Amino acid sequence: FNDEIHTARNVTKTHTSNINTFQSPNQGPLGILTKDNVQFYNQPYKQQSFKIINYQLKVPLIKAYMGMESDIFNFYAQQN
Repeated sequence: FNDEIHTARNVTKTHTSNINTFQSPNQGPLGILTKDNVQFYNQPYKQQSFKIINYQLKVPLIKAYMGMESDIFNFYAQQN
């Protein structure tokens, strides 16, 4: 990638024919390759995970739209 090191998660192709097309817009490259060595400037983001508290929890999906009444939201907010 033009002597740059990118993470697979963040790299994207930003131009169809530019030689420097691969970029990591939200993070930037992790490092660069020089003639003699590898230089790292950043570390990849660590994936955060969460412990499952209750996998049988029922979560209602509500279709909302502008101007709708809040009754359905109030109903579900009062449920356990």
